[in-house]
Amino acid sequence: MGALLLAVVVVYPLVTVVPEELAFRGVLRGAWARAAGAHAALLVTSVAFALWHLAVVAATVDESELLEEPQLVLLGFGGSLLALFAAGLLLGWLRERTRHLVAPMLVHWLAVALPRVALWAAL
Repeated sequence: MGALLLAVVVVYPLVTVVPEELAFRGVLRGAWARAAGAHAALLVTSVAFALWHLAVVAATVDESELLEEPQLVLLGFGGSLLALFAAGLLLGWLRERTRHLVAPMLVHWLAVALPRVALWAAL
């Protein structure tokens, strides 16, 4: 329980959520919005967000049984990157809609914390 609380309350927010949201929905979004407009910023930051998570996707695919079937590896990578791109769009939309980083940070934190809590509860 202690490790779960540490991850959910400290590590996820401070190591993952805040830095990623500041980078993608803060700095990168702002630079692209000034250079090419809000729509381009949303697309570029969503692609960058998905690609940023390639190492996590690769580790997840590697730890799964997908490697036994090459077509499943492609599906696993493609599906994960597509889901991360969609998440980037949602988080970017929240940033635009609220004009603040709090909403995307909260949703991002829930997206990483809830699965961990659910896995802990299931075990």
